[in-house]
Amino acid sequence: MTYYREERRPPEEIENLFECRIQETVGLQTAAHAHIHEYYEALYCLEGGFVLYTGDASTAFSPGEMVLIDPNEVHHTRSTGKGCNRYLVLKFTPDALLFAEHPLYELQVMLPYLWSGAKHRRKFEKPLLEDGHIGELLMDVLHEFEARTLGYEMAVRANLCRLFVWVARLLDRETGGELLRRMDKAALSTLQNAFSYIDQHYVHELSMEEVAAHCGMKYSAFSRFFTRYAQKSFPEYLTEVRLKRATILLATTALSITDVSMAVGFSTTSYFIQRFRAQHGVSPGRFRRGFLTGETAQ
Repeated sequence: MTYYREERRPPEEIENLFECRIQETVGLQTAAHAHIHEYYEALYCLEGGFVLYTGDASTAFSPGEMVLIDPNEVHHTRSTGKGCNRYLVLKFTPDALLFAEHPLYELQVMLPYLWSGAKHRRKFEKPLLEDGHIGELLMDVLHEFEARTLGYEMAVRANLCRLFVWVARLLDRETGGELLRRMDKAALSTLQNAFSYIDQHYVHELSMEEVAAHCGMKYSAFSRFFTRYAQKSFPEYLTEVRLKRATILLATTALSITDVSMAVGFSTTSYFIQRFRAQHGVSPGRFRRGFLTGETAQ
């Protein structure tokens, strides 16, 4: 199958973490061509009908039903109604849900579902969604996303968390708690310990060897452990932590770009600018100017 990779939205689109819109077709036709992206994607049918194709499988869904697509999964959709066909599209990255500051009890709920390779329910039937008031939740996300009033990012993320908890609870019921039984609480505690240590020492020349030693693990074992549970490599995570702190400093202080770079632990200003641009699509200076003028909120 020929498919294309869909890149993240530009950084001014609420930090690349999520988006919500309506997809509409008239008659039988392709609604979305085969593609792949790093988002989770929920499709909630409003009118008509559709078929979701993932690999060799197909899943039909009709009004009041939802399908869920995992990150990096090739997929496309076709409408099946002769008239108007509409579904709500909600995309969100794991980053929208998973943060270093999460307490252990939240990690225990989230990580089994966020692990790559985990098998999940594809289709959510209308009675299930009605029982959980998920349709209303999704429409509220759409309203917040379209209105973009003060704090809409927080409102959207709150609803994403509600949606995720609902899906996780359903998965837990259907597996008889199997996923949670497979969770190693000692490992989760170690991961939380690693996150906390990184948060406290990211401004220094922090190595994976140092964090591994702090967690009482050897380098190679910690590398495998961190990638499995955090779903990203240690260098990737450390860079993300530093960049998140940098955005706060850029938005709330008058520190120079060089001083911000040093304050969050980058070895050189040029490397900081390179990584910031790769993550956010703009230079640190342009990000600051946009934030101060309100352009990033548009």
